Amino acid sequence: TLRRWTHVYGGFVGAEHRRDDRDIVAYETVLDGGAEGPVVTPAAPGYGSSTIDGFTIRNGNGILISTQRHGGGVYCAGFSPRIAYNKLIGNSNDGIYCSSSAPVIDSNTISGNSGRGVYSASASPVICNNIISGNSGGGIHFYSSPATIYGNRIYANAATYGGGVYCSYSSGLIHGNVIAANSAG
Repeated sequence: TLRRWTHVYGGFVGAEHRRDDRDIVAYETVLDGGAEGPVVTPAAPGYGSSTIDGFTIRNGNGILISTQRHGGGVYCAGFSPRIAYNKLIGNSNDGIYCSSSAPVIDSNTISGNSGRGVYSASASPVICNNIISGNSGGGIHFYSSPATIYGNRIYANAATYGGGVYCSYSSGLIHGNVIAANSAG
């Protein structure tokens, strides 16, 4: 559970004196959901600044919303953290789910999740500099969401609609991305 005004960083061995001394590749910090629910959820809704940075977030399972599950890796409903430098891999029901929020999703690898890499419903995320690949429900899906999407590599995702990016009743800015080799039914 991530609380408002909390900043959590992975990649430390314990001898570092500054955050810049960490090594997120050599000292992988894993948050494993054990398929019990979302791996990262807010403690309470709110727009206080929070950060989740430098983790491998895996094996999460989404929350049931109406008739579908969402947010296996990170569930952002009414909560707007900065999600950066993480690997979101092998989660069920979306890597990241955003609703009524404005998270910054920056420099992550979002790959191999069942469901969408990022799903936004009535949210305003900024999605930049990520690798979004191999997700079985598509790369990015927006429903009623103004979003800013730039500097990403979105490839090898598959979905019924919009394998790379699917915008439904949405507006926003999509520029400077590489969107390639995605498939849709």
